[in-house]
Amino acid sequence: MVNNSILEIGTEEIPAKLVNQIHINFTDKAKELLNEYRIDFNQIEVYGAPRRIAVELKGISEYQKQEVNEIKGPPKNIAFDEEGNPTKAIKGFAKGLNIDISELEERETERGIYLYAVVESDQKKTKELLQEIYPRLITEVKLPITMRWGKHDLKFIRPIHWFLALYNNQKIKFELKHLKSNNKTKGHRFLANKQFVVNSVKDYKKVLRNAYVIVDPEERKEIIKKEIDSIIKENNLKLNLDYKLLTEVTHLVEYPRPFLASFDKKYLRLPEPVIVTPLKEHQKYFPLWNNDGKLSNKFIVVKDGGKEYIKKVRIGNEKVLKARLEDADFYFKRDIEVGLDVFLKKLKGLILREELGNMYDKTLRNVKLSKKIAINLNLDNKEINKIEKAAKYAKVDLVSQMVREFPELQGVMGGIYAKKHGFDQEIANIIQEHYLPDSADSKLPTTKAAKIISLSDKIDTLTGFFGIDLIPTGSQDPYGLRRAAIGIYRLIDDLNYEIEIEKLFELSLDVYKSSGKKLKPVNQELIDKIHDFMLDRIQYIFKDEGYDVDIIRTVIYGLPLSVPLIKRALRLFDDIKEEESFKEFLTAFNRVDSIIKDVKINNINQDLFQKMEEKQLFERYKVVKHEVDKHIQNKDLDKAYQSLIKIIEPIHDFFEEVRVMSKDKKIKENRLTLLKNIQQLMKRIGDFSFKQ
Repeated sequence: MVNNSILEIGTEEIPAKLVNQIHINFTDKAKELLNEYRIDFNQIEVYGAPRRIAVELKGISEYQKQEVNEIKGPPKNIAFDEEGNPTKAIKGFAKGLNIDISELEERETERGIYLYAVVESDQKKTKELLQEIYPRLITEVKLPITMRWGKHDLKFIRPIHWFLALYNNQKIKFELKHLKSNNKTKGHRFLANKQFVVNSVKDYKKVLRNAYVIVDPEERKEIIKKEIDSIIKENNLKLNLDYKLLTEVTHLVEYPRPFLASFDKKYLRLPEPVIVTPLKEHQKYFPLWNNDGKLSNKFIVVKDGGKEYIKKVRIGNEKVLKARLEDADFYFKRDIEVGLDVFLKKLKGLILREELGNMYDKTLRNVKLSKKIAINLNLDNKEINKIEKAAKYAKVDLVSQMVREFPELQGVMGGIYAKKHGFDQEIANIIQEHYLPDSADSKLPTTKAAKIISLSDKIDTLTGFFGIDLIPTGSQDPYGLRRAAIGIYRLIDDLNYEIEIEKLFELSLDVYKSSGKKLKPVNQELIDKIHDFMLDRIQYIFKDEGYDVDIIRTVIYGLPLSVPLIKRALRLFDDIKEEESFKEFLTAFNRVDSIIKDVKINNINQDLFQKMEEKQLFERYKVVKHEVDKHIQNKDLDKAYQSLIKIIEPIHDFFEEVRVMSKDKKIKENRLTLLKNIQQLMKRIGDFSFKQ
């Protein structure tokens, strides 16, 4: 018989944007607990609707797996006296394990014969263990946010109202604070607002469907997509499906029913983003386009419930959207009348932080830093002038009425207003894109100019907040500095910008100094803090990309923090990590590294060489160093490595024939100096001695 179990946690409405992560966390925690309790399973499925989270355990074993522990006891000569009688030592050992001495096994070991106890644990029924597992799952699962409610000392994403717990067709009974589990669930809040009995796990979804709850979000998503497809075909319209919006809407409804609605065509004179943003971001509607690619005045609403009262719901939604669009129309007209230079001056009233000045101050810094980066990247004067102009007006829309009402349009409105006031489309696009990337997986700006301004903006932010000691701690990051750091990495990577990251922050620090803003500390200590912060972020990114942890550490702690250089090194070591030559290289490095820990770099005196092997090693060192210097200069780490492996054999010959720790102090120090120089040469492609 296949055994299944289900836990349903009935709650108040869970924020839709958090649902996916919550489901992932429940899956991970359920898997962890089942493994801890030694329960076999085929699959864990987590699903739910706005007012419930359901965890279904499929194909679980009836009993937990038996655990066999082999416990080593005292040696036989201590366990029994000369007459073969058990001693206190063996009696105490057996008593402690609650077994008879006759059950102990004698085993031959390297140190003689020892007594062993083989202890088999009891096998409990899974149904009984679930009474412990489910309360732990509820209280131990990691949640994005938690809250308490009433007088109860229980934390969850939202207040809990009921638990349903079943094992096949049997109830699983447990208590958690003021709540007791049973076999009852609740239907749709408006269409079936009462309790329903669920007699078995296989009936769970069917019972809820009859109570107007489609509990599987993937099924709800397919219903929404299918009905939207039907609507747009019937009305000869097009949908640019936003999967993020689709997922969010799916988690907002229990019983989806999409329908078509419209707004007055007069609002189509507004720029498309001004209409689409209220539709999607505020109202969670799906905008539609005509077949010619132009935005239509039609949109789709997903109602939670059946076909009843759709006309009234449509009128209500259209009325809400009309108010939004009326506001947008008013704000847009007001903003267009204001010149960009007026907006620029108004940035002085928008305080970033008192210690860092206002957004006008940040704009001036961004203009200067963007120019420095552009010059460093060898851009021509025409491109530099374009970057200066775009950076100057990049933030002006922050004081516009439109962005104050619709913050999601920052940058977008700046580009639109720039175009309206005579700037060419290229400048408008740069202004629009300069906030990108605004998340770890968002798209990047499409032009080099926009990438440079975005990079400058994020570097200025990090420098400033670190300079006033507002550094992220734990999970707290109110100013989005970790996101900015990831953005900096992605932009540098995309630009293939061959520069040490510290140099960029030194440029930023120079701009802060010239602007009169006092950061503390303003010396190397600040740069070191930012360097370590960026190092942590970059290390995290490479781990996420699947690189071996030891390789990551070898590279990022052994090479300058230059993104293109580090990526080349990672690819190199990922390719050669299993090769015999690399293993031999590491062996040779370790022989050198283990003997010169406290040796300082110094000049090598050839006149002090006594053995042929040390002379040969030195000659090979000079040749390899010349080659490696040339390859590193040409950014070719593969060839640098191929040159370095030429030194492996003379290193081994040296250690076989040369006594490093000579009684003659000068000879000893000269040999150590030679090895130190070789160690430094080998570390040109990574620090193989790094231990964390």
